[in-house]
Amino acid sequence: MCALVASLSGLSQKLPAGLLQWRELTTTTGKPLELGKKGLAGMVGGSLGELIIAGGGSDFPNTMPWDGGKKAYYDQVYVWEAGKDGKFMQKLMLRLPQPIAYAASCVTSKGIIYAGGENSQGLTNEVVLMKADQSSQGIVFEKMPSLPEPLANAGMICFNDRVYLAGGEGLSAVSDKLFMLDMHHPEQGWLLVAKSPYPVSHMVMALQKTKMGHDAILLLGGRKKNSNGVSDLFNTVISYDLVAGEWTKMTPLPFALSAGTGVAINDHTIAVLGGDQGKVFHEVEKLMQVISTISDPAEKEKLSAQKKQLQLKHPGFSNEVLMYNTRNNVCEKIGNANITFPVTAILIKKGNKICIAGGETKPGIRSPKLYAAQF
Repeated sequence: MCALVASLSGLSQKLPAGLLQWRELTTTTGKPLELGKKGLAGMVGGSLGELIIAGGGSDFPNTMPWDGGKKAYYDQVYVWEAGKDGKFMQKLMLRLPQPIAYAASCVTSKGIIYAGGENSQGLTNEVVLMKADQSSQGIVFEKMPSLPEPLANAGMICFNDRVYLAGGEGLSAVSDKLFMLDMHHPEQGWLLVAKSPYPVSHMVMALQKTKMGHDAILLLGGRKKNSNGVSDLFNTVISYDLVAGEWTKMTPLPFALSAGTGVAINDHTIAVLGGDQGKVFHEVEKLMQVISTISDPAEKEKLSAQKKQLQLKHPGFSNEVLMYNTRNNVCEKIGNANITFPVTAILIKKGNKICIAGGETKPGIRSPKLYAAQF
């Protein structure tokens, strides 16, 4: 028994150790890989063969949002290939069919699919597939069936070439729907698989095995913006059994968490990386709610100044790594990474390596960097 416990303890320590040590990806000339001049948040992408792809995104190019700055949206696509030395070489510079940010994206056997999101015209329900074109040795874009409704900041994964999209922010409310698109029968469109116990956006979504050996979709954390402008922040974890067709409430996260990244590192373990625990976010929302009800200009200006200071002095987001064991239904913090994880970033998994591209390091502040870790 002692030997068994020791071996399990050693495994639990070895498993996440690499996720605490991240390195900044560089080009073949030793310069850092960068996304835009000031960085980009809400990109789409993934791995395609030997290529790493990240496209779209948004930033505030001129003025911060609390000073009236307007968000800009982009259509550029960055394509890199890793050399034998682990350094990257830029391969292509492409354009998406239209600027997009905060779309859900994942990798399928057909290519990288992204769905929904927003741009300067508002929310969209358009779905696009990025795939390799063998004839031109390039990448082409194929329009796929549109989502039943426009959604941004949803979660999306692919299993057996079935793409599942959960939650997201809609035109009037946050979604509680789980949709599925069969990549082998796209003509069937997006089918409603189930409704979740509550509406949610900005969550971590992953595929795991249940104790019965069934494949299941997990939604971890997230948030729900309400009609009064103040969001519900979630520490809840729910699982949808794809065989039984049932939702199960699981052990919650140790705190509410949204807009972070996460990845299944085996069939019973999910790493949750960083995220926003929401303290400043909630305070800002509540101030905005009060400001919207005040008619006195002096009082409105005073509260607006308080809101601006909260955002300016934001300490930055989390560098904590949580490990969720779905076999034992246990979540624990396993350490702090050597970087602060950006939120609304894109996570790209290739084998046992993970890349995090772009995102926000503080409200309104984008990251131009790409980080990688190995587990």
